[in-house]
Amino acid sequence: MIRLPDWASPVTDAFARAGVDLYIVGGGVRNPLLGLGTSELDMCSGLMPDGLTELLRGVQGVRATVISRKLGTVRIDVEGAAGRYIEHTVLRTENYGEGGHHRPEFVNTGVSIEEDANRRDFTVNAVYYDVARKKILDPVGGLKDIENRRIRIVREDTLFDDALRILRMVRFACELGFTIEEATFKAAARNVDMLRDIAPERRAEELSKILLSDAKYAPPEQADGAACLRGLELLRDLGALEFLLPHLERGRGFSQPNEYHQYDVLYHNFYTCRHMPPALHLRLAGLLHDVGKPEAYEQDGNFYEHARVGAALAAGMLGQDGLRFKKALVERVCLLIEEHMFDLDGSAKETTVRLRFATLGLPVACELLWLRHADILGSREGNSAEFFIRKWGSVLLALQRDGTPPSPDALEIDGEDIMRVCGLGPGERVGLIKERLWRHCVYDPRQNTRERLLRRAVSLNRELPPGMTKKAKKKR
Repeated sequence: MIRLPDWASPVTDAFARAGVDLYIVGGGVRNPLLGLGTSELDMCSGLMPDGLTELLRGVQGVRATVISRKLGTVRIDVEGAAGRYIEHTVLRTENYGEGGHHRPEFVNTGVSIEEDANRRDFTVNAVYYDVARKKILDPVGGLKDIENRRIRIVREDTLFDDALRILRMVRFACELGFTIEEATFKAAARNVDMLRDIAPERRAEELSKILLSDAKYAPPEQADGAACLRGLELLRDLGALEFLLPHLERGRGFSQPNEYHQYDVLYHNFYTCRHMPPALHLRLAGLLHDVGKPEAYEQDGNFYEHARVGAALAAGMLGQDGLRFKKALVERVCLLIEEHMFDLDGSAKETTVRLRFATLGLPVACELLWLRHADILGSREGNSAEFFIRKWGSVLLALQRDGTPPSPDALEIDGEDIMRVCGLGPGERVGLIKERLWRHCVYDPRQNTRERLLRRAVSLNRELPPGMTKKAKKKR
């Protein structure tokens, strides 16, 4: 018997009172059999959205929101079930048109459990639990596949109908630690080019889940990246990278100096991603940090500009012309890629590192340390990043402990104070003096007092050439 979570009882009780058959399907059945939890429940019945909302009307603490009338999909939120929800769909069959589009053209309702199961993606997601009769229903042999920890398509044309299922296949295999049946894998490879018909946002959503698959059912501190690496290898073997991150594929077979790297560019990116903490922007930064190497080498015959080139390529693949991730995430990923070569050989002075970290901000600087750590571990088996952890880590700790102002706006004086003591009017020269004062305090945080900064501002104004501004400084 499947034990349903207590928070779902207001909904199941409402169905029982109305005498309407209700079924749990998918992860709500599969995961308890595997000893795993789930944050959402998939339910189905013969009720269309209007009938369902009417049945739940007046049930205290329950809110039903129609997602799609055509597909008969309703989201049900239950008060007190923070982060959990129910998705209810009407029992149905579907017909898809040409191409791999995710949405069916025709939907038929009023069907049996067996017919509903036949339109689902994988057998492990087509096992039902009859809530009223407390009985598991297995129309397509999903229980055996759960026992054997195997992903298998329900029908031969399952992936042809909906190409997004190819990415879902990889994701489920990684999250659950399942193998993929050989015939199912071959069917996915045959249909992989239909991924181009899937909306970028849907591709991005599944890629994100694959990259974080090791943390799906484990706390972040126990996520070791192994499932993430496996997912990337599966995407490569299927030929799916072309439809997700096309420039990444160019690193396959692209060799690097053996004294530093054991792997080609593609595998090095994979391994670096694997060693990053399970946060989406960090995994993406690790995966794409060296994506610019092939193009940089073709341009100049060396890798010197690969960080800059890679940041531009990443912006294209992740942004509005690519997978359409949120702007803030894309900018953070690109910043980490562009900065990842800083202090490559560890020879930068502590003052230089302090200024760079203070300029980037502590959160970004900490993430840059993670990226350097993962980059080193992902270059050659047995590598150690202990030197950079000690060096950069000590600078980061010092910046946190010694009161270093995080930006020029955190100084004990402002622009008006500078204008007053220097006899200046508003203008860029004031901003230049303020920036110089901030750098002064980054090197020695004890200087961030009102009295010292005012004296230093007067001195700087005298030392700087007349008319010197940030723009003038750049021209020089």
